[in-house]
Amino acid sequence: MKAFLSSTYVDLVGHRQAAAEAIEKLGQQVGRMELFGARPVEPSDASLTEIDDCDLFIGIYAHRYGYVPDGSHVSITEAEFDHAQANNKPVFCFLVDEDHAWLPKMTEDESGRSKLRNFKSKIGSEVVRDIFTTPQDLAYKIAASLGRYLSTIKNIDTVPRTTPDVTKSHTELFDRILSEIANLLRELQGQKELLHKVNRISTLL
Repeated sequence: MKAFLSSTYVDLVGHRQAAAEAIEKLGQQVGRMELFGARPVEPSDASLTEIDDCDLFIGIYAHRYGYVPDGSHVSITEAEFDHAQANNKPVFCFLVDEDHAWLPKMTEDESGRSKLRNFKSKIGSEVVRDIFTTPQDLAYKIAASLGRYLSTIKNIDTVPRTTPDVTKSHTELFDRILSEIANLLRELQGQKELLHKVNRISTLL
């Protein structure tokens, strides 16, 4: 499977990297703007085409609304979400915890703040979203969400009964994926526990 990673960029570089690594550790491919390369099309067209080629959509949203192309009334980031919804892609959305510390320069000013607020409200009304803080926290939650999704589609028999060898190979593949998910979740949980201990020590200094 291939997952499209959607977000604004400059404010979420570390989060995007952690998310991509979590997805790849599950044996899945990642479509993201960092890998687009040079193309003879507008950036918004490139991202929408990429979404068409992906099996699911992952949206990560913090405090920036993103670039609005000329002639459009929504940002590229919101257009990507709308396109995924319109094309019935499985959509997983993660919004930053409003109480999590964030650099002021990475926060939208008033010209885009209301659009961002409305966009987040739309997300909440259309899909069940989760909340994240650090890159590690986001990676853990993406891995958990995709793990649940992959475990559900494992039980959907889409292979004709006349091809038992293919069915067996699909089952073995999913078993390996689920094993990788379990290992990744244990690894990420360990990182979260270590970070929690470091934070507790820092408060005593």
